[in-house]
Amino acid sequence: MKTLLVWLGGLALIVVLFWYLRGAFRRRPQYRLKNLPSPAAGSFVAALAALSDSFLGTGQVTDFWVEAEAIFAARLGAIRSAQRSIEFETYIMTPGQRSDDLAIALCERAEAGVKIHLIADSYGAKSLSPAYWQRLEAFGIEVGFYNPASWRHPLGACGAIIANY
Repeated sequence: MKTLLVWLGGLALIVVLFWYLRGAFRRRPQYRLKNLPSPAAGSFVAALAALSDSFLGTGQVTDFWVEAEAIFAARLGAIRSAQRSIEFETYIMTPGQRSDDLAIALCERAEAGVKIHLIADSYGAKSLSPAYWQRLEAFGIEVGFYNPASWRHPLGACGAIIANY
């Protein structure tokens, strides 16, 4: 009987640990939206931008890329042609030629006086060294991170933003 209780206790501990690692105990954001304008209303786009922490711009879609090389080439081209500011967000960044080329292009534009904000997923960019980010900051690039690690959900992220700007 004692062996059965020990076995069941161990099983219960494994189940709780599994739930913990999957984020069952993390705090989930609560959203309640009221009085939204109709999609046909003139204020709909502004309301949508405000609710999603987006901003309205005057840009236009000029092309659509599918292949990774084409995406990266277009991204570098856009960065290299920036004149006033760059707002860059990324989910996954890994060490290698692409991240090095990105850093070089961003640092070149920062030296030219372009204001740069870069925000990265802290989990998706965890393999980049602190020296990588320090190099960008040394050029005046404002670096921030979202989805910091949390004891409530160690294998995932909680959605908060930790930014230096």
